[in-house]
Amino acid sequence: MPLSRTEVEALGHHLHLRLLGSFAVTVNGEVVTLASPRLQTLLAYLALHRAEPQPRRRVAFLFWPDSTETQAQTNLRTLLHRLQAGLPHATNIIRVEPQFLHWAHDTTLTLDVAIFESALQQVATAQEASQAIAAIQAALATYTGDLLPDSYDEWVLSARDRLHQLHLDALHQLVTLLVQRRAYPAALPYARQLAQHDPLNEAARLLLIRLHIHMNDAAGALRAYNAYADTLRDELGAEPGAAIRQVAQQLLTSAPQAVPAQASTMLVGRVGEWTRLQQHWRAAAAGRPTLVVLAGEAGIGKTRLAEEWLRWAQREGATTAAAHCYAAEGDLAYAPVVTWLRSEPLRSGLDALDALWLSEVSRLLPELRATYPHVPAPAPLAEGWQRRQLFEALARVLAALQRPLLLLLDDLQWCDGETLAWLHYLLRFDLRAPLVVVATVRVEEVDASHPLVALFDALRHDARIAEYALGPLSPDETIALAQQVAAQPISAKHGRWIYAETEGNALFVVETVRASLEAGASTLADERARDWIAPVDAAASALPRGVHAVLARRLQQVSRPTADLLRVAAVIGRSFPLAVLSRAAALDDDTLVRGIDELCQRQIVRDLGDDVYDFTHDKLRTTAYGTLSTARRRLLHRRVADALAALHADAPDPVSGQIAVHFERAGLSAQAVAFYQRAAAMAQRVFANEEAIALLQRALSLCSAADRGTATELHELLGDMLALAGQHDQAVASYQHADDGVEHAPLMRARLLRKVGAVLTVQRRYPEAQRAAETAEQALGPAPGTADAAWWQEWVQLQTDQMMLYYWQGRADRIGDLVEKVRPVVERHGTPAQRAGFFKGLVLLHFRSDRYVIADSTLHAARQSCLAQREAGLSSELAFVEFNLGFTLLWRGELDESQAQLQAALALAERIGDVTTQSRCLTYLTVLERKRGNVAAVQTLIGRSVAVATAGQMAEYVGAAHGNAAWVAWRTGDSAAAARLGHAAITRWQALTITYSFEWTARWPLLAVALQRHALPEALEHARHLLAAAQQRPPVALEGLLDQAVQRASMGDMALAHVLLTQALDPAHQHGYL
Repeated sequence: MPLSRTEVEALGHHLHLRLLGSFAVTVNGEVVTLASPRLQTLLAYLALHRAEPQPRRRVAFLFWPDSTETQAQTNLRTLLHRLQAGLPHATNIIRVEPQFLHWAHDTTLTLDVAIFESALQQVATAQEASQAIAAIQAALATYTGDLLPDSYDEWVLSARDRLHQLHLDALHQLVTLLVQRRAYPAALPYARQLAQHDPLNEAARLLLIRLHIHMNDAAGALRAYNAYADTLRDELGAEPGAAIRQVAQQLLTSAPQAVPAQASTMLVGRVGEWTRLQQHWRAAAAGRPTLVVLAGEAGIGKTRLAEEWLRWAQREGATTAAAHCYAAEGDLAYAPVVTWLRSEPLRSGLDALDALWLSEVSRLLPELRATYPHVPAPAPLAEGWQRRQLFEALARVLAALQRPLLLLLDDLQWCDGETLAWLHYLLRFDLRAPLVVVATVRVEEVDASHPLVALFDALRHDARIAEYALGPLSPDETIALAQQVAAQPISAKHGRWIYAETEGNALFVVETVRASLEAGASTLADERARDWIAPVDAAASALPRGVHAVLARRLQQVSRPTADLLRVAAVIGRSFPLAVLSRAAALDDDTLVRGIDELCQRQIVRDLGDDVYDFTHDKLRTTAYGTLSTARRRLLHRRVADALAALHADAPDPVSGQIAVHFERAGLSAQAVAFYQRAAAMAQRVFANEEAIALLQRALSLCSAADRGTATELHELLGDMLALAGQHDQAVASYQHADDGVEHAPLMRARLLRKVGAVLTVQRRYPEAQRAAETAEQALGPAPGTADAAWWQEWVQLQTDQMMLYYWQGRADRIGDLVEKVRPVVERHGTPAQRAGFFKGLVLLHFRSDRYVIADSTLHAARQSCLAQREAGLSSELAFVEFNLGFTLLWRGELDESQAQLQAALALAERIGDVTTQSRCLTYLTVLERKRGNVAAVQTLIGRSVAVATAGQMAEYVGAAHGNAAWVAWRTGDSAAAARLGHAAITRWQALTITYSFEWTARWPLLAVALQRHALPEALEHARHLLAAAQQRPPVALEGLLDQAVQRASMGDMALAHVLLTQALDPAHQHGYL
């Protein structure tokens, strides 16, 4: 229903004004037509200058500069009158005073020009390039054309030019930012827009040409150049400038560049480093020779980044060349320089040299004397000045190129001393040379005595070096790289495994993915990214050869005593306290300290502080571990286990998992089982349920057939954890395995059978659950007397578990019998846990007998159940009784307290991993928000509800989610979806062996849709179901209307039945049913 005029004026006015590209105005959502261009420009002027009052004299002069002041003022009065007549609510939008025109402050204005300028202001304050890009893109999306293109008023022309220039500047900035991030395809359409809007701008056209070059599209670059040249000749009769002509000439005549072949994958990450490298290039190209050092561990991606930079520079018109240093060539002088000089791009520099300098260069390139016969043979190097002359000759080759030059020197740590000395000379030879040398360095190979240390110190003094330490890729970048290598999407699970395996080392990512693909897809799917629980020797055998060779060489460089220490450290794990290493290695302090110092210096391990050390990469540990024989591994694992146990004798639990692994690897299964069990208990205490399950399963796999008692205990513990995690079938099987070994322990057998029954109840397998409970009662036997607290505790628990069984079966009479059966026991000697169970049963009884209409006694019992369970301590039962209180408060109508209680119960259930209680909490939090009419909150909760209910195999709550989704669809006007979702819920519930008591969640939307479609019989069928005894009782007023409608229909009065059902819709809406 549209708002009245009074209501609209009370709410203020919303004016939407478009001035860019064309003129359009809407007021309060209604399109307004202002046919006169004068009216449009007046409204535009006042909107653009709304910040302060506008003098009427100034406005009159701007609009009629050639008229007298009196005539101009008269014209303005006439125009204002026409604006007030043509623009709805104009008098409330524009305040007209004798001397000033005001834009009303209570008018909400959406102005495209303001949005455009605001977005550009965000660019100036953006902290990250990605934020600036997003802001510019938002601004450009708003700029749909020039300001008021049909107006030629002076003030419009001035504002139009200013906005047009802002638009061009934004396009240029956006293209530049995207190019800096190597997002060439994304930049291309904006570069084309820039060239189109400013066709004579050489910088804009050069940007487009270079973009085509970076995309390896030489033909597109030439087309862009030719189009610019043609436009320039046609418009101005001029020729393109020297800079852009030079780029075009290079496209036509450029020789092959000595750059690495195009990589098979795009460069991932390194956005910050890439931006700074470009800054260094611009500075160097302007005349500042620099050595750029990319440092990091082997495989981190140094060479990949450097090669990408070389390709980029070559497309920018630079001369490039690459050379590599090799460990085997450490004593070969000038080997990388020779490689550079023999590359095609640098050979042109030789032609410009005279015979003297060519003779010196021929010391390194003997073939030059055949190419240049006039060149004399060089004299033998005997004096220092001759070495300097050689240095100068080599530098002159590069200077003769007369173009910006980027040289790559890979693995500088293996470079010979002569080349290093020449590099230092080269960077000082011509301080205005456009030269950059980019070198990659493995920092672990550079100690204090390495020649690079002195070179870097000297260049730092001269400010001729830029150093970057490359770190590992982030998890997202790791997954992006892995997907490129795999040429297919990688799941989040596999991505997490790859990152855990490689720790973001680019080489390891590539090699690991390749090895996994070669091994088959199942390799990735089956790997477990666990920490110390994973078999410690599994990764060593699977390490890709390329990775293994890189790492093995690093380890081979350590001294013999340190190698022995390294192997012990590898057995301990990636993180190892010095005390454990000392005890397990049985070394004297001096040998230990020397070995640790050497390992740290070589960056094989790193100091974490507090005498704890860690391998710098897990693959180093696995490589070192792989050098051990089987017998040596077992011996060292036993020593490490004994050392850990001795050092943590007072509190072994935190390291019990580690001790268990080492005992297992030592072949000592019995000791391993004991510590695995301790570790599982520790994991359970911190609610690491999956970890606890894995530990118990590991312990069971090591149990000998003779140790049935331990196996029984482990199976029960495992069953408890599986039941909590919602793995019901596996829990039942584990309990049954435990039951096989307790035929002579009736109390334990009764407990196991009771637990089987409880799990079967959750699975809705009620006949089996009933048989399990009866068998448990038989195993328990007659009461031994009041003194046996354990027997009575088990008996009370068995009765309360059966109350839950009868609750789901809807048998309130049997719940009542059990309540009276348990009451005297609880009153005489009930523990807090027994009292909690009794009150829980009482609440369940009231739920069923009162059809979820909450009396004071029911709420009291729910609160008492909570208090008693809290006194009993934290357990899986506490989450349920906390939920039960929130559930009770919900039907009591105490929504705020109910929400707080349900959220607390959900948090506890999530903390302990109780999937079943999580599902219940989410379902009824959704209902709670539905009662509040909060559509958005319901939509959010539905997604979570479905996911958890599906994981916990709770079909009734999946149905409830569909019912709540049907309500959302009804509220948003989608009757078809409401019907579809409602019927989906009913189908879910009909497949159950129980009756879900809250079918109203789906049936009320279905009833409303049926009435809307005039399907009265269907609506009546839903009404009958809502009145059924097994369903929650509707509020009295609703129940009366539904009952009367059904009765009238049975009497044949369908018209009145329709009226009564229609009357029920309003109260149903008020109660959150609709």
